[in-house]
Amino acid sequence: MARMRSLRSAVLALWICLGTAVAARADRIETIKRVAIVETSGCEAVATIRPERGFVDDAYDFDRDGRVLIYVNADAARTARVVVWDLDQNKARRTVDLSAFTRRPDRVEWLAGDRVLAFVRDAAQETWTAAVIEPTGKVGKRFGPAARLETIERGGKPVLAAYQVSARRARGAARRLHHSVELFALPGGKRIGKRGTLVTDADGHSPELDFMLKGWRDGHTVAVGIKGGHWDRKEDQRTVDEEGWYDLTRRSFVNRIAIAEPVEHARKMLRIADDSAPSDRVAVSEARTRLEHIADGVASRIELSEPFDRYDPATLVHQRRPDGTIWLSLVIDPVNPAAAKRKRAEPVWLDLFELPAGASRAIRRARLRTDGGKPHVAWRASGEWWAVLARHVGFDRGGAEIVVYRLTSSR
Repeated sequence: MARMRSLRSAVLALWICLGTAVAARADRIETIKRVAIVETSGCEAVATIRPERGFVDDAYDFDRDGRVLIYVNADAARTARVVVWDLDQNKARRTVDLSAFTRRPDRVEWLAGDRVLAFVRDAAQETWTAAVIEPTGKVGKRFGPAARLETIERGGKPVLAAYQVSARRARGAARRLHHSVELFALPGGKRIGKRGTLVTDADGHSPELDFMLKGWRDGHTVAVGIKGGHWDRKEDQRTVDEEGWYDLTRRSFVNRIAIAEPVEHARKMLRIADDSAPSDRVAVSEARTRLEHIADGVASRIELSEPFDRYDPATLVHQRRPDGTIWLSLVIDPVNPAAAKRKRAEPVWLDLFELPAGASRAIRRARLRTDGGKPHVAWRASGEWWAVLARHVGFDRGGAEIVVYRLTSSR
């Protein structure tokens, strides 16, 4: 009996310690230093969203139409809820509790029927899980764990693509990689069609398809690489290799492109092989002298409305909207060449640029300065809105509030 009482006392003491630690962490969040936005240009503040309790976590974005802002209100490790902020009404439209699934989502998306699709990444296992959360907070359809979970469009409707890769070794044979992908309708989660597969060796070669895998597109549903030529009976010879796009879900090559310039094509394949970057993105050129728009591995020059050498290239941040518009930001280098020539440091601004779909010139739409030198902020932009999160200093999650700006400068 004495041993049992001792064990109960130890468990009770542990619970008290844990509760005290969580409470202390929550209190510490209230006193964490915060970055303050001290000056803006080209925009006007229309809303300041500050939760009554806790903080705004990193997972926030606009909906697909850009009229609603979705953000996560977290309270240390205890609770997490999605708040849907109506920009036209300037008030919260709905809240959805995520705690039954996760208290730290990495990404959230707003679905039809006031549902939320929440994503969580397991850094140790390098996998993703996701779940549809009902308006009541009940966890609906779950997905994963998978190597990749991405929302894509099929037939104008959002679907979730789940990608897996596993290594298998048949008796007496070399190890082979089995790539597979499944599509699920949203928000219901019903699987669409059959699982698509691609089998390659460790180097990415598929003998069955005579195909060398280089990278992935469209939520890892399309494999991009080099497709071997075929025998031309009329010419009595094999045709040259070409670029091939193989859709796993359709089990066929959906695109074949002739390789005109082998050197440039090799560079294109290297860009496609960058699995950490989206297929439609903005990047700094290799010489670090300009910005480039990279779409499916093809790089084209972006002209900025401001001189590029005024900015620190390492500060580039960009976001692509569903309509194809790319928003990007750069931070002024206070000792850029022009400032050095004047022997006077330039104020540190974060400049927001808009690159419309199909355009080659990015226009500066707004700018801001903070009280801490280089702006320690996160942002999302859509249409006429710019939502800025001034991040905590010394705490790796989120910030105290989101300031929503209406862009006032012309395109």
